[in-house]
Amino acid sequence: MNRFRFLFVTLLTTVFLLPIANHGFCQQKIDWKSDIKFLKTDLPKKHVNFFAKVKRKKFEAACDQALNSIQNDTLYGQAAVEIMKLVAMAQDGHTAVRVDFRRLKYYPLNARIFDDGVFVIAAPQSNAQLFGAKIVSIGGVSVEQIIKRYGNLFAHDNPQQLKNVFGNNSNVHEYLVSCGAKMSGNSMPFVFERNGKKIKASFEPMELAEFRKTRFKSKITNSPRYMRKSQLNFWNDWIADQNTLYFKYNRCKDFKGFNNLVNSTIAFEKKNDVQRFVIDLRNNSGGNSAVFKPLLNYLKQSRKLNRTGKLFAIIGRQTFSSGMWAALDLRRETNVVIVGEPTGGKPNHFGEIKYVTLPASKLRVSYSTKYWHMLKNSDPEAVEPDVKVKFTSKDYFSGKAPYLDAVFKYKK
Repeated sequence: MNRFRFLFVTLLTTVFLLPIANHGFCQQKIDWKSDIKFLKTDLPKKHVNFFAKVKRKKFEAACDQALNSIQNDTLYGQAAVEIMKLVAMAQDGHTAVRVDFRRLKYYPLNARIFDDGVFVIAAPQSNAQLFGAKIVSIGGVSVEQIIKRYGNLFAHDNPQQLKNVFGNNSNVHEYLVSCGAKMSGNSMPFVFERNGKKIKASFEPMELAEFRKTRFKSKITNSPRYMRKSQLNFWNDWIADQNTLYFKYNRCKDFKGFNNLVNSTIAFEKKNDVQRFVIDLRNNSGGNSAVFKPLLNYLKQSRKLNRTGKLFAIIGRQTFSSGMWAALDLRRETNVVIVGEPTGGKPNHFGEIKYVTLPASKLRVSYSTKYWHMLKNSDPEAVEPDVKVKFTSKDYFSGKAPYLDAVFKYKK
């Protein structure tokens, strides 16, 4: 799959930007006030414990303020952002607004937060010099401040999840404006840095159709293994020079397909000199946790693989919900060594989501119906790796795989 297509699919399928029914893209008058009133009274009733982290009075006051500021002719994106802020007050990473991405506008850039800053990982061919540049500010606001303010738009269980959310939504015009970025005329000014020199560029926000037609520079040198086959739910690979069996687990879905792959993986492992087994969970944002059971059960029982220094798991900021559970189950039930960065999921968390459709705008809102108390005697923000590895922009753009390299270098 083309690298930009992967980035764009990620944008469109992130938990916060799932499509809703097409109700026409011309500006319509929507009774936003009725939606806010509905949120104020009904969402707390549906959520298992909406006021666990926010006081009722604070939430209701915010709803009343929104009722005073929003009108029926308020632009879709502006009103949707205000509703997102209200829902995000629950501070629950599973409770969110499903905005119709077709009615938002975009800038032709895609960014990622690395350990050394925020960098452009996709830029238009007409501004190819921005590919790999560090983002300093957007609309006169530092990128660090923008990221912090994104936390008011998107509920997140921990800072890692916010990093992932920003990466998936860093080019959305309405979100940036709501975080204080100011236009200069019809364009948004960006400041970048490359080799110690500042670069200034401005972009006009695009409709989705125009955005899709843009040609992007996004290819990196020697695409590493973890970035391959992103369209697949799961796949495996034999790294012969390291005697390592690599199992990429991207999504917790398709019981039959997963079971078939596990069986073929077991058959291969029994016939070959497998010195390491690596389960890569870094891109797994969840699904049905039961899918993982066949592989977990085999690894628990394997005298050969269930040993420190033989069994590894890789985690990251996108490891969330059932993907995070898989890492947690491996830690509790095997001798796995976990490598990478902390998960975007929190072990003790709200989940088991259902949906409600707002009456006027038809925006869909997910909400949690259960609290998962996975760890009884502690409440950490994330599943922490045993071996924490830095991932810099230099690593990314040169095609290095520092997490997997750390596995190969691991010594008891």
